[in-house]
Amino acid sequence: QLKQIIKEVLENVKYVEPYGDLTTVDDAQVLVPGFGGLTIGQIKKRLKSLKRLEKEQPRLKKSKEYRAIVKAYRDTLEKHNALEDL
Repeated sequence: QLKQIIKEVLENVKYVEPYGDLTTVDDAQVLVPGFGGLTIGQIKKRLKSLKRLEKEQPRLKKSKEYRAIVKAYRDTLEKHNALEDL
């Protein structure tokens, strides 16, 4: 049963290895539901940018769209164990 659970989890993780000169984890391209392929680094930069924007416009945090974007990004980073830098 444990093997089946592991197999299902691994099937749901979509990870694309870095290519060419790209050698860091942040260079790895992943699929973000609703956004397509982005690198881990791009997702982190966008989240940091959204946080700065949130500080400037606190009411933005209440927006459904804003919360959906942040959730999609964070869920993707969590899937790929890349939340440690945030």
